[in-house]
Amino acid sequence: MMNIKRLVFIVIIFPFFVFGQTKTNISIYNELVDSSVISLINNLPIGEKEINLKLELGESYSFFQNRILYDLNEKKIKVNLFPTLIEGNSRVNYVLEELNVEYSDIEREGLFGEFMMPRELTLKGNFNISKENIFTKNFNYTFLDTVNVKAVNDIENGSYSFTKGEMPSEPFFSSITEPVIAISSAAVAIILFFTIRSK
Repeated sequence: MMNIKRLVFIVIIFPFFVFGQTKTNISIYNELVDSSVISLINNLPIGEKEINLKLELGESYSFFQNRILYDLNEKKIKVNLFPTLIEGNSRVNYVLEELNVEYSDIEREGLFGEFMMPRELTLKGNFNISKENIFTKNFNYTFLDTVNVKAVNDIENGSYSFTKGEMPSEPFFSSITEPVIAISSAAVAIILFFTIRSK
């Protein structure tokens, strides 16, 4: 009977830990890069299965090179990475221009709840594909959600500056409201205690 109770407890509680976990900024950027690569693949000439690829990621975003190559490989696109060039293949130039993390407007969930804030991640860049003609596309992807202020150290990565955003200041009134309410509640309780006793 005890084992059944434990099993029920695990089945009920476990999903909250699994689904309630906040995505890291790097994992979100990986998803945004995936979207840009899918767009690139969708714009390749029909039947193109091999490309000459030049990546312009700079030092800041070279982290994503393996992700881009992995995505192309998953879609069965063979890649000749610059400076290797195979005659007759499409030439693709892929550029990451800007990655930005922005946090805003810290607010408390309820009276004594956690401090939460909106998170916005953007990824901007472009690619061009040249074969018989030249096709150019700019991309700008955005991810929006709300995160717990306490989770910031976990969702950012100290090794990569592009995962960090500037923290907004905590609201002034929420920082003084909680102590005032606590003191007021204690004072009311003491007054009621002595009032009732005196009667």
